[in-house]
This record gives sequence, structure tokens and C-alpha cells, in this order.
Amino acid sequence: MARTSQVGLIVVSLLLVLGMTNGMDLLRRSRRSKENDPNMTSYEEDCPNGLIAYLKFNTRTGVFDCAIKTAEICLALCQLVESVNWDISNTLSMRDQEDRDQWYCRALPGYPTRPCFFKPRHQIEDDVDRMFRYEWP
Repeated sequence: MARTSQVGLIVVSLLLVLGMTNGMDLLRRSRRSKENDPNMTSYEEDCPNGLIAYLKFNTRTGVFDCAIKTAEICLALCQLVESVNWDISNTLSMRDQEDRDQWYCRALPGYPTRPCFFKPRHQIEDDVDRMFRYEWP
């Protein structure tokens, strides 16, 4: 009887662990948002000027919390927060002056290479999600 109880306890424990793992995977797949975590990026509309964008720099995610119109402005903002390297994953030239809608700038001055990113919102969201993937309990 004692052996049967031990086996049952092990099976129940395994089911609980597997259930918790699947639940955590589901949490990881959902986007972290400003509504759920006040430290996250809010992805507001266009910034009317560079000063407002600079003041909206989110030090936790590295994203300027409003859309930036051009790559050139993004690079200037990155340089203000000492993130000076235009990342190779950017598809645009750092001198690109074409206005873009819903593009965001991200600077990571704490990283060794101090990269600067200028990407569409969905790509920035994916990058931020990957950055925080391992912080979930």
C-alpha cells in the first residue's frame, strides 16, 4: 500500500510540474505590456520632437516610448544615451531620412557593443519579449 501511495504521489507531482511548465510557456508567449508591467514600453504615437522622445526613453527596455520618424533621428537619440553603434540588423542606413510610420528606436547603452536599433513596432516588441523571456518566474 505504501508503494502505491508513493507512485501516486510521484505521478501527481509530475502532472503538477508539467502543468506549471505549460502555463509558464503560455505566459512567455503573451506580450509584456505597459498595462501588465508599468516598467515596460507604452508604444505611444509619434513624438512631436526629439526632446520629448529623449524624455520618454525607457531605461528598462531601451525603447524610446513613442514612434520615431526617421533613422537619422533615431541615431541622434541613441547617441544622446551613449548607444553609439548602428546595429547590423537594421535594414535601413543610419542616414535614411524617409519618414516612417510606427517605427521605434531602441538603444542599449548597457550592452558591450552599445547597439542602436530602428525597426517597425512588431520587431521591437519581439526583441523586447526575447530580452525578458528568462525573467518570468
